[in-house]
Amino acid sequence: MTLTYRDALAFIDGLLSRERATASAAEAVKLRRVETLLTLLGGPHRRIPTVLIAGTKGKGSTAVMLTSIMQAAGHRVGLYTKPHLVDYRERFRVDGELIGEDTLTRLVEKIRPHVESMGALAEGPPSYFEASVALAFLYFADTSVDLAVVEVGLGGRLDPTNIAEPVLSVLTPVSFDHMDALGDTLDNIAREKAGIIR
Repeated sequence: MTLTYRDALAFIDGLLSRERATASAAEAVKLRRVETLLTLLGGPHRRIPTVLIAGTKGKGSTAVMLTSIMQAAGHRVGLYTKPHLVDYRERFRVDGELIGEDTLTRLVEKIRPHVESMGALAEGPPSYFEASVALAFLYFADTSVDLAVVEVGLGGRLDPTNIAEPVLSVLTPVSFDHMDALGDTLDNIAREKAGIIR
């Protein structure tokens, strides 16, 4: 069955309940799920030079600035940020332009059978955020970007975005945030965020 744009959004939104249900799942499982999905999709994350940006404050601003600098230098740049404010497509940009509705629908059609088949695996299907990360890498590979600039979600070491092998890892200021997931000391939080450094 061919999806409409509305169907595609409904499918992705349906993964939100999965996000809530697996919030306490081991972080390593979350990384494994996104790795499985991306492998089923042919490994698009392996074909794109990627910059990962982690930190407590300023990740999105830093990502936008770096993207602008690289575009001004003549590079075709994909940008993945979160959360979106109004439209889910805000998360995915190439050269400053939002992903088109038709393109997003086509990519959701591409990942949907894999997401559904992963339900039979021990770690289960990917969450909303994990599927969004996979969509970003798939989109950037399909549009042949020269560079992907990717904002890390929570932490860094075991965040689904950390599936990429970054050509550059950027840390913005680190402070106390998400202490329940990252630790209750600044050292622990910084260690988790520094997990994107190779």
